[in-house]
Amino acid sequence: MSFLEIFGYDIFTGLFGLASDVCVGIVILKNMPRGSRRKYAFCKVFLPLVYVVTLAFLMAFLYKGHLLRLTAVNIAASYMVLLGNAACISMLFGEAFQTC
Repeated sequence: MSFLEIFGYDIFTGLFGLASDVCVGIVILKNMPRGSRRKYAFCKVFLPLVYVVTLAFLMAFLYKGHLLRLTAVNIAASYMVLLGNAACISMLFGEAFQTC
């Protein structure tokens, strides 16, 4: 597989994973925040996209470099995904990071 194929797949799975986390957040928290849409609309869309693209690039690089075979790198990558998704949920719902 080429780097671009892996990168595209990682973007797709990253967006799908983040969307499923948002859906779970909606079910658990029962509502979406009702703040000023204008004030946060740019950050709520742009920053998660930057996160997903950056993560996809990093994961594609690690995969092509055969670094995901290392247990420590694989665990660190999993925690990075977890913390990034929690940060996006925290920003979207206005909840404390510890709650997310």
